[in-house]
Amino acid sequence: MALLVIVILALAFTVIPSLISAYIAFWVFKLQKKPEGRLKYSARFTTITLGPVVIMLLLLKMSPFGPLDPTFNKPLAVFGLFVGLVTALWYDQPTYKLNPLRTFGVLALYFLVMVSVKAPLDLFFKPWANRGPSMEDTLQPGDYILARNDPFGLQQPYRGELLIFKYPGDRKVGYIKRCVGLPGDVVEIRNKSFYLNGQKMEESYVKQIDPMFIKTRDQYGPVTITENHYFMLGDNRDNSADSRSWGLLERKDVIGKVWFRYWRGPEKRLVCEPVQ
Repeated sequence: MALLVIVILALAFTVIPSLISAYIAFWVFKLQKKPEGRLKYSARFTTITLGPVVIMLLLLKMSPFGPLDPTFNKPLAVFGLFVGLVTALWYDQPTYKLNPLRTFGVLALYFLVMVSVKAPLDLFFKPWANRGPSMEDTLQPGDYILARNDPFGLQQPYRGELLIFKYPGDRKVGYIKRCVGLPGDVVEIRNKSFYLNGQKMEESYVKQIDPMFIKTRDQYGPVTITENHYFMLGDNRDNSADSRSWGLLERKDVIGKVWFRYWRGPEKRLVCEPVQ
């Protein structure tokens, strides 16, 4: 199942843009005079381009360093150069000589198609890498997840949900935290324990191993969450920069919701499991 998910991701973010651009290039630049010639060579080209895809998938599965790039941007760029060069060589059969102007046109066409295909996909689905320890043990450093983005703000977060959002201190940086408070809730932290609307919450996912009491970390509130704001906490409460330090999260800064994990960083293996 995990390998199937990776195959689907690779097709969506890498192979499909490549093949679309290749087919367009064959027809626009008129590889062969007869349509059946173009189709024949397009089919052969498709077979050839599947080889690097299989190799990439094997690297994703077997590499001791984990997936090569969780965003698929680097594989896209490398695969694009491969597609462009092979396609350009195919134009001048049987000599296989590169025409610089035509080669540039093929590469430009590939990246134009790549952007037009990948941009809508990124709008709704996007791979993310968990870099820090703040979400242990739910997420480990090096874990890769797929997020369901909410570009139009139609999905309201619920309590306990893992959100990806723009860090208020630097909106170019994406954070992953758990939403524990909604608009209208009263949140409070007393002696490391989290209280919601006056009730102590039992949180099985929380990791707390530091016996020391630090007031700025282990004491907070009570605070009433204002409209269109959320209270975010990391599961590793002793080692997390969250709403306790930078305040409430604005609704406009929410990027999306964590869907599932497809790579376990510490174990360096493919998985396909929901994250809760």
